[in-house]
Amino acid sequence: MEVASHTWEHPNMTTIPAADIPSQLRKATGAIAAATGRAPNLYRPAGGLTNDAVRAEAGKQGLAEILWDIIPFDWINDADLVATTFMLRTQIKPGSAVLLHDTYSSTVDLVYQFLPVLIANGDHMVTVSHLLGDRAPGSSYGGQRDC
Repeated sequence: MEVASHTWEHPNMTTIPAADIPSQLRKATGAIAAATGRAPNLYRPAGGLTNDAVRAEAGKQGLAEILWDIIPFDWINDADLVATTFMLRTQIKPGSAVLLHDTYSSTVDLVYQFLPVLIANGDHMVTVSHLLGDRAPGSSYGGQRDC
């Protein structure tokens, strides 16, 4: 299993004071390490809001940034599994990173229903680290935003 950081308080990392960026990453890493016994080497900034200063600090802390290229809007379509499935079917391609939220029961249902379809079509799931390949800490994968 792979666990990544999502910052400590879920702020817009591009608008908080630069002096607060290190603690947002460090506190989250510490809590994850305490809970799992292993510090993450990946993070996703809230909303995909990032910039060079955020990536530079992440790199200092040994974190690579992961973004996404597909947003099926599961938080908007929480009760509409058909709409979220449609978004996935029309956007997914090899190498895609999909933004999903496991806090919605419909998203969990979607994953259970959609993964077998992908597998039947010859697709396979890989870890984020596999997608990142040899990218160094402070690098980024995906392309949702760059603010």
